[in-house]
Amino acid sequence: MVAVLAAKDVPLRRPLQVYFASGCAAMAAVLALHFAGIVAPNLTSERMGALRGTYGYGHPNTFGGLVFGLVLAYALLRAQKVRWVDCLLVFAVGVFLLVGPASRSAALCTLALAVGLVFCRLRAGHSVPRWWPGTCAGMVGLTAAVSYLLPLLVIKVGPWNNDIGPAWLAKLDSLLTCRISLTWMAYRLLDVKIAGQVFNWPTVDNSFAFALFQFGPVVAALLGILFAAALLGHAKQGRRVEVCCLFAMLAYAYMEVQPFHLTTNPTALLLCGAVFAQTSARWQKIE
Repeated sequence: MVAVLAAKDVPLRRPLQVYFASGCAAMAAVLALHFAGIVAPNLTSERMGALRGTYGYGHPNTFGGLVFGLVLAYALLRAQKVRWVDCLLVFAVGVFLLVGPASRSAALCTLALAVGLVFCRLRAGHSVPRWWPGTCAGMVGLTAAVSYLLPLLVIKVGPWNNDIGPAWLAKLDSLLTCRISLTWMAYRLLDVKIAGQVFNWPTVDNSFAFALFQFGPVVAALLGILFAAALLGHAKQGRRVEVCCLFAMLAYAYMEVQPFHLTTNPTALLLCGAVFAQTSARWQKIE
């Protein structure tokens, strides 16, 4: 939030360039030290019998989230003129995240962003339908509703975290790597406090549910409203790449809590106009 407040009236290309350059340099240094056997050379993470490389970052999803943040910054810097090579580059990074660290949430959102950039390339110069801005903003409410309401349908049928029913919900929970059952567990073990609370367990890998417990319902609502306002404003201005980046982060927020880290979420800078209650016509462009 401090970074967003500081970004008022600052040309957004400049901080994004610094973000991208410094982030790539820092990641290159960590990777070099990792493969040189200095930083966490043998550290791996196990999931369902498969070993996943951490690339020097302690956990595959941490690495995946940082790569995803750099991809978002790159896409935003190319917002004015998306090329086919940009789409292919983002797609290639998504494939790497899927087969390398096997960071599924970051990989799927990166691949979705690649598809979004293809859409932006094909629709360049076309006007935005009147229903588009409202639909974009409404997706935040829909995602929040799914995050909060689906866990209420869980029926516990066994001792393990993912031993749940009904069958269709168990399959969906497995596809989402227990995101639904983890939120269900938080409902059972944590209270919702108006000013939030600090907790280390249970793990809550959903930004909407995490905000509800960690920051309280007021801040959680404000974050959702600002996210929706940002989507509405950028969609009204026909900024398709910015909207696609926000959509990718919205999907990522359903599966991770890293959207609250600026190192993973450069799209937070797109909320600047909404934070200061400016009309969307006055929001900074990335040019």
